[in-house]
Amino acid sequence: MELGHLVGCGALVHAKSTDRYLWLQRVNSSYSGTWGIVGGKAEHDESPIQALSREYCEELGMTFDPVKIVPIEQYTAADRRFVYHTFYMMVEHEFIPVLNDEHSGYCWTSLAAR
Repeated sequence: MELGHLVGCGALVHAKSTDRYLWLQRVNSSYSGTWGIVGGKAEHDESPIQALSREYCEELGMTFDPVKIVPIEQYTAADRRFVYHTFYMMVEHEFIPVLNDEHSGYCWTSLAAR
């Protein structure tokens, strides 16, 4: 990462056994109360996967052990000073995360239309 550039990453976590996805409710930010995916900013010279692994452990209190991880998208800001990597991550089973102070709640939901 070049000086003055910011790299972020996040993952949509999918439980293979239930076909449901993990969402986290944010607190203490301009997006407080909204739901999102696990992730955050890369520190120092972390690769996006290294940053995601660290954020996963910090935000969920879980070992980073995906069954599968696939890059979905790379967003680059118009001024090229910010890059955000989004991943799809499959885990075997749903789990109860041990949330840090960045989130007030979690839920596992289906993405199927009803």
